[in-house]
Order: sequence, then C-alpha cells, then structure tokens
Amino acid sequence: MSTWIKKIPCKKTLSWFTGIILLYTVFGFWLLPTLLKDKLPELIEENLHRPATVEDIRFNPYTLELDVRRFELLDKKQKQFVGFNRFYVDIAFWRSVLNLNLSFEQILLNKPSGLIERYKNGSFNFSDLISNEPQAEEEKSSDQAIPLSIKQLQISDGSVLWKDHLYGELEQEKIQPLNLEIHNLVFSKEKNSRLDFTIKLASGGSMAVQSDFALTPLHADGKLQLKGVNFRQVWELFLKHEVNFEILKGSELLEAGFHVFENKQGIQLELADSHINIHDLQIAEMGSKTPVISLADFDVSGIKLDLQKQSVVIDRISSKDARFISWLSSEGINYQALFAPKNGGQPATQTPIRPKEPQKEQSWQVKLNKFTLENYAVDFTDKTPAQPVALHLKGINFSAGPLSTDLSASIPFQLAMQINQQGQLSIKGDAIAEPLKVNMQLQTRKIGLKDFQPYVEPFARLNFISGDLNSDLTVALAANNDQPLAIKVKGNSFIDNLVTRDQKTNRDFLNWKRLSLNDIDLDLAANRYVINTVKLQRLYSRIEIRKDKSININDVIVSASTDSKTEPKKTAKTQQPETGKTELFYQVGKIIIANGVSDFSDQSLLIPFQAHIKNLNGAITGVSSKPNATIKLALNGKVNGLAPVKIKGRIQPAREVTEFTLDFRNMSLPAVTPYMAEFAGRKIDKGKLSLKLDYKIHNKKLLASNVVEINHLVLGGKIDNPNATSLPLDLAIALLEDSDGKIRLDLPIKGSLDDPEFSIWGVLGDVLVNVITKVVTSPFNAIASLIGSDEDISKIEFAAGTAELSEQQQEKLTALAEALLKRPNLSLEVTGMAYSVLDWPAMQKQALKEQLMQKLSREKRASEEDYKELLANEFIKTFPQLAEKSLFGTPRLKDPEVGDFYTIAEEKLAAQLPPDMKKLQQLAEKRGQAIADFLLQKQIQPERVFLLKAEVNSDPDAEEISVPLQLTVE
Repeated sequence: MSTWIKKIPCKKTLSWFTGIILLYTVFGFWLLPTLLKDKLPELIEENLHRPATVEDIRFNPYTLELDVRRFELLDKKQKQFVGFNRFYVDIAFWRSVLNLNLSFEQILLNKPSGLIERYKNGSFNFSDLISNEPQAEEEKSSDQAIPLSIKQLQISDGSVLWKDHLYGELEQEKIQPLNLEIHNLVFSKEKNSRLDFTIKLASGGSMAVQSDFALTPLHADGKLQLKGVNFRQVWELFLKHEVNFEILKGSELLEAGFHVFENKQGIQLELADSHINIHDLQIAEMGSKTPVISLADFDVSGIKLDLQKQSVVIDRISSKDARFISWLSSEGINYQALFAPKNGGQPATQTPIRPKEPQKEQSWQVKLNKFTLENYAVDFTDKTPAQPVALHLKGINFSAGPLSTDLSASIPFQLAMQINQQGQLSIKGDAIAEPLKVNMQLQTRKIGLKDFQPYVEPFARLNFISGDLNSDLTVALAANNDQPLAIKVKGNSFIDNLVTRDQKTNRDFLNWKRLSLNDIDLDLAANRYVINTVKLQRLYSRIEIRKDKSININDVIVSASTDSKTEPKKTAKTQQPETGKTELFYQVGKIIIANGVSDFSDQSLLIPFQAHIKNLNGAITGVSSKPNATIKLALNGKVNGLAPVKIKGRIQPAREVTEFTLDFRNMSLPAVTPYMAEFAGRKIDKGKLSLKLDYKIHNKKLLASNVVEINHLVLGGKIDNPNATSLPLDLAIALLEDSDGKIRLDLPIKGSLDDPEFSIWGVLGDVLVNVITKVVTSPFNAIASLIGSDEDISKIEFAAGTAELSEQQQEKLTALAEALLKRPNLSLEVTGMAYSVLDWPAMQKQALKEQLMQKLSREKRASEEDYKELLANEFIKTFPQLAEKSLFGTPRLKDPEVGDFYTIAEEKLAAQLPPDMKKLQQLAEKRGQAIADFLLQKQIQPERVFLLKAEVNSDPDAEEISVPLQLTVE
C-alpha cells in the first residue's frame, strides 16, 4: 500500500513533464511559426506602411533552426522592394552555453533581391522610410565586443536592380548574382575569419573579394578584383546628364592586395601588388559617335599604399595606342568645353559649409618609378587663321621617371614624335619642379614649313612650296621667385630646300638650298640674341620693277595698314614704353652667301631691262646692336655671266655711317641700252663699261667717288622718246675719248640724302647722266642744310651743396637728350661749377664734422660720444662767453633758452670755417659728372659728351647755382 502511494507523485511529475514537452513541441513546431507567419506582415506594414508577405516559416524548437521561405516587401507602387527565397538560421545551443556567447552554426540567405528606384522628382522608393526628424545622440558604445559568433554566414544568388527615371527615360542596371560567404565570424575576441564576396553586373563586369579578417581588433588581409565594368553603362547611369561628353566604350581591370588594421591613429590601409588597367576607352562629344579621345591601354602597376605612413609607391604608369582629336577655335580648345562642368562649375544645390579649424597635416609622399606613353597620336586643327592649320602628330613616345613629391628631385624625360608626313621631333632632358629648372636637348628633322603656310598669310603674300626645318638645340628653362621665366637656347638650326612663290604671279621669289644658323645663343629673359654664323647656300632672289614703277617686293609684304581694321585700337597706356625690361641685344657674327643667284628686271623703261647675277659669294659680318657695331660686307659675282662685280662696305647703324664700294669690270654697254633710251633716246651699239663706286654716308651726308671707264663707246640709232635730253651726245663722247678710245672720269658727289634709293642700275644711270651733263653743260651740285637743334639749354641748376639732379632739371636734360639723338653730329660740352658764396654755407656742418672726426681718428678715438665731447670742448674754447662746463663736467649753454647745446655748437663752429676750395672743386666735378651720366643713360654715345675742367665761382654777387652747357658740332 505504501509503495503504491509513493509512486503517485512520480507519475504526476512524469505527466507534467510530458505535458510541458508536448506543449513546447506544439508551440515550437506549429504555434510559433503560425503566429510569426500571421503577425510578421502585420507588424511590418504597421511600422513601414508597406505590404509584406511570407509564404512559410518553420522552427525546430529542439535544434533551434529557423527557416523562413519566400518573403516579399512591396514599395508604395506595389512593386517588390526587397525579398528573399529562403532565410535559414541554425543556433548552436550547446556551444552557446559552453562558450557563454551567442553562437550560430549557420545563417543562410538564399536569393535575396532588392529594388532601388529613383523617380522623376529625385526621390527614391525608400525615401519615405528615412525619418527627417533629428535623431537623439546615441550613447557611446562600450569597448567590449559583442559575445557573438557565426560559423557560416552565407548570401547566395542575390540580386539588386537599379532603376532611374530622373531624366525622363528609364536607365537601369542589375547586380546578379551577389554572393557572400563568411566562415568563423567572431565578434568577441581576436580570431581569423574568412570572407568571399562576388558580384556581377548585367551589363558586364564583376567584383570579387577574398579576405582573412578579424573584428577585435580589426584587421584584414585579402585581395580585391574589379574587372570588366562597362564604362558606357556607367556613363548612361550616372554621368550622362552631368557632363558634356559621351563615353562610347571602355572597360577596366583592378587587382589589389590589401591589409587593413586598426591602431591608435584609427583604421589604417596598406595596398601591395596592386594593378589598374583601363582598356579600349573612347570619349566623344555629346551625341557624336566619333571619338575625340581613344585610349587602347592605360596601365598602373605595382601600386603600394601605406595610409599610416601616408605614402604611395607606383612602379609604373604606362599607356599605348592612344589618339586625341582636338582643335582650337575662337572659343578655345575643344577639350575646355568638353570637360567643363555642365552647370558651369556651380553645384546644383549649395549648402553652407562650416569652416574647419586649420590643421597641420602630414604631407603624402608619392613616388612613381616610371611613366611611359607609347604610340600616341594627336590630330590638331587650328581654326583661328582664315585657312585652318592641321597638325598630325603620331608615333608619340614619352618616358619620364622616377617622379615623386620631392619637388627638388631631378626628373629625366624623353619625347619623340612624327609631325605630319615626315617631320621628326625628339626631346631628351631632365627637369626639377621647384624651383622650376629644365634642361633638354631638342632635335627636329624635316618639319615642313608648307604646313604652317596660314601663319605667314598675315605678314607676307607668299606660298611656301617646300622647305624643311632641322635643328639641334639645347634649351634651358628656369623660374626663380617672382622673376619671369628664363629661357635659354643654344645650338644649330637649318632650313633646307626653301622654295617660295609670290601669290600675284606665282613665280619664284626667294629660294635657297640651305639656310644655316650656327652657334645660336638666345637668352629671352635677358633679351639677348646671338648667332655666330648664318650661311645661305644657293640663294635665289627675284626683284622686278613693273611699268607702273611698283616693285614686286611690295606685293609680298603685307603692310600694317592693310589689317588696321582688325587690329585693336592702341590706347595711351599701350603706347607707353615698357619699363623695367632689359635692353635688346642682338649679334650675328657672320652671314655667308655661297653661290647665290639673283634676277633683276625693270619693265618701267621704254625697252624692258633684265640682268642675271650669278656666282654671288661673300660674307656680311658684325651685325649687332652694340653702339659701336660695324657691319662689314664683301660680295662678288657676275652680271649676265660675263662682267664680274665686287661689293664691299661697312655700316655703323648707331653712328649713321655707311660706306661701300661697287666695282664692275667690262660690263657690256649694249645691255644698258634701256637706260640710255630713257635718258637720251639713243641705243648703244658697242662698248665696255668699268665702274667703281665709292660711297660714304655719314649722318645722311653723302660723299661719293665715281670712277668710270668706258671703252669704245658707239651710239646707235635714235629711239622715239619725247622726254629724252637734247644734249649733243656725239660731241660729248668725242671730247671725252682719248686716243685709245677710252673715257675715264672721276666724278665726286656731295650732298644730303634724306631717303636715298640705291640700286646698281640706278647708280649707273646717275653716273652716265652726270658725265654727259658735266661735259656739255656745267657740273651739278646738291646742297642740303645740316641737321641742327633750335633748343638752347644753357644751364642746369642745382640745390646748394648737392650734386643731385632735381626732377625739373632731369626733364630739361631729357629734352636735350632727345634733341641730341635726332641730331647725331652734335656734341655737348659740360663745365662743372660750384659757388663758394652759395654752396659753402650748406657744406659747413659736414665739413666741421669731417674735420673733428679726422682729429679723433689721429687720436685713435672715433665714437659718436667722443665726437660730441670734442665738439663741446672746441665750442667752449672758441665761445667761452656762450658755454661752460658744470661742476660735474657736463657741457651747457650759459643761456639755456637759446636752444640745444650741440645744435648751437655745430652752427657756431661751422660758421667759422672758411670755404674749402678742394671740396668745392669736388662738388663742381660731381655736378658735371651727374649731367654726363644722365645723358649716357639716355643712350647718348660717350664720344659725344665732353667733360671740361670744373670750376669754382667765387663771385660774391652770384645769385644762382647752375652748370653751363655748350653745344658743338663734330
């Protein structure tokens, strides 16, 4: 009986336990899933105001497995917003208990999907889910990690659809599949986890990330790959309405090894063995299918980045097979508009930005070991001239490196390219960024001048038929502080096979086989231009005088007045001379003419005249801007292949001196019949002419010696010319000829030539006219007045005791200098002058101080205090009635109200000094020198300013201080 009674509680306990297990089983397997399936959509719609559905929810209360099937959340327009096929969670109960953390065996999400849609008004399909109310500031999280671990976290076959209606037409992109798998994800302690993440774009392109990582503390080591992204699709989705260009095609490959870790400075990043490649990129103007930029390959390899050290090292940046199409118009280069912001550079909406406190940040260190461009091409068109200029640059190869943020480091570089059909350009050198300094060797070969014809049109009506530019130059660029860019050029340059034709007659105008510029030395900052040798080989020129007396040279040269309508109107400001600019200096050591040829014709005569000069050889030396420069020329050739001609001379431009001789031998006189017909109405049947012209032009004054020898002159028949002279030519010839049939005349010419026109045949005609006129009538003399000045500047005034020129006196001397420059045969005599009565009172105080300081120097005492002591002693000694020393030895005035002791002492003692003639003489000399120096600064030649012996004027009645000037003639 008692045993039966004892068994009753055990049965109840078993029954209760069985009931609880049964209830837990029913609740876990059926009631909880049913409740979640019914209430979860209601809760979601209540909070998100969006309908949601779930097909099935299963839960295993014993294994703690949750399985949610086919969930869907709609947006406001009843489209699927987010959803998934299956969400599975497996909680590792016993591991959670043993490890005292929440552990998951698996969290699986299968086929998740999402829709991101932007409407025409700029809002998104999730905009209503974002609260605009200010959020309360979150409490700072503790440093303790979350006690959570997940053995496997997986997202498989996910997808995200992007739709954009903002600009009217639908643009969309889809990411599918999206896969993520993480193993051993632990939040509570340092333990490595594994991540694999991949996505693919429907339009092409994928991204993959593999990494080992830990969350506490954060660190990750892995690899990232992004490849095959369709740049056209990126442009369609995000750039189409924001930029002015269109991406036609293009793709990329990015591979990077990364290391992310956290330290006291924050999250740090390191990249190693990274690589970026862009290929087949094409950019065009909006709406065009013709690319203006084509880039076949652009590669950045060996990227190493250290965020903590703020350093980037790139092994190589290289690119090849690119083509650029550009043009210059009145609006600028086409790329300026192509890449300008579409809204003019202003953001669509502007929000105030709170200024940040200035922080001193460590600068990044960047180094690029090598930068190369290979097989680039540029098609450039300059549309600004009336006729566009096309330049085709191809085969462009460029290399530079290493480059770094160390702006003081030297960077070697090389550049080579082909210009148009056969031109070649190569540059090799090195550069420093700060301060800017570039040294390079520049070489050009066969650059066709014909291609640059439109640039010549504004200046000359010439067609370039051929001509190649070649050069071997060294170029140095430097910029120091605020100084202008200094450019220096040295080397040699050549223009070969030049052929030009005037546009009016399409005949050869100026040609040569080669123009050589040897030993070029140019300094643009110093305004200095030097060429050692200029050589012209097989020079050809054509000079033609037409019937209307016009000359073909005028047809070629475009005068400034022709384009006056297009030139900007000069203002008073632009007409003012530049100040601070270095004076121009130029020099050409020698100009050599080898085997030159020239054709001369005069169609203005009754009988057209032609002469052919060949075998023209010689040199011109001394071309320079130096004030004493002397240009010398020595040329020889043959007229019409028979008569030798020699030309020698010298020119001094600064002194307006020109001297030259022309020597013709045995010239056939019948050749000059056109000039004889014009003058005398007669032909020349026979005769030889030798002519030596010796011309000297000084300050536009001509002194010429003409020695003429005529052998066996025979006049021919008459030519009808009503303007011909009526002189008895036959009688003149009979009177001049000697017994051997020779006429020798020495005909000096004197006169003033304001604008002399000189040509060989013009001088010859003048000589014949002078010979005949002198014989049959009387000598012809031309007298012109000398160039002088009406300005009479007789004196320059100075302030007492000084040799400085006042502004008023400088203006007077400037006017005098202008007059002297216009009258180069005038010289100036300057007599320095000082006045003992007027100058000495202003010099006495300085003389007193020098006298006392010299005395101190002899006593080896020269301080200011010593000077004052000596000044006081001398004053008390000289004027005891005015000053004394106190009981303590301090000097003082007996009448303190007179003024300051030392001021009175200087005034009284200085007044006692007699005039120092030596000092006055020195002052007179300084005044004369000041005037001379000022005139020399105004470009007056030193040889035209004479300083006479200075004088001291002791006239007690002198009323003004002035230096007399005297004008003289050389």
